[in-house]
Amino acid sequence: MNDLQELLNKPAFRKRLGVLIPDADRVEKLVKSAMMVVTNPGDIQRCSPESIQRAVINAAEIGLDFVKSKGEAYLVPQKDWKTQEVRCEFWIGYQGLVKLMRRAGATNIYCELRREHDKFERHVGTDPYVSHYPSDEGGRVVGAYAVVMFSDPGWRPQSEYMSIRQLEAVRAKAKSQKGPWGNESDREEMYRKTVIRRLAKYVPQSEEMARAMEIDNSLYHETQAEENERLSGTLSDVIRRQIESVQPSIKETRQNEQDEDLQRHDEDGASEPGPAHGMGA
Repeated sequence: MNDLQELLNKPAFRKRLGVLIPDADRVEKLVKSAMMVVTNPGDIQRCSPESIQRAVINAAEIGLDFVKSKGEAYLVPQKDWKTQEVRCEFWIGYQGLVKLMRRAGATNIYCELRREHDKFERHVGTDPYVSHYPSDEGGRVVGAYAVVMFSDPGWRPQSEYMSIRQLEAVRAKAKSQKGPWGNESDREEMYRKTVIRRLAKYVPQSEEMARAMEIDNSLYHETQAEENERLSGTLSDVIRRQIESVQPSIKETRQNEQDEDLQRHDEDGASEPGPAHGMGA
């Protein structure tokens, strides 16, 4: 057992986890899953003990673990370039986010990647739906979408779509380019997680869900609200674009009105008797 494993196995630390997780078996599973991760060679061995404990406590707070096959959460080393300290960060995985949303009230959540040869339609409004026919040709990823449904008939299904440009913009904002975002094998799972994050605003906000979003937002250089604002455009930008789009038509309409006024004026002038030219005294 290495030093980090001993750290996680200390009775005082297990007792602290027990306050967050009353079930002793779940505490045992969480600790074992974390101990499996810290046995891996590499930067995880350089992480400060305090940061590893904090990351495991984060997992306990929202009820996830680090079993790799489940994909619920990750322990990710991150170097602070100012202090040169390597810290361990708690990253929520795609399946972890789905699990939390189901606990909060969603009954069915699914997410797919859209590839360049796929046939894809998404309609929003009073009768929203998503239609996706994957192509046998495959191809590069051009976007991702997610749909959430609820058992309560008062909650209608909701969907979100993000282009590859938007997905990559989020990745660029991640404080750590290692871990799930840095591994090509995990990149597509992170695309899925990213678009599912957009669905979180439609799901009833439990304490676990709110805490999960708080933790996840801290891993990026902006908050979720700032991300949505950047990717969707600020309200002022939207209004500006709308004004710009209608300005030509407004200008054209005004010009037409002026032309019509001039034409009516000319016609009125032509119908009135003018001065008698060539009449002498």
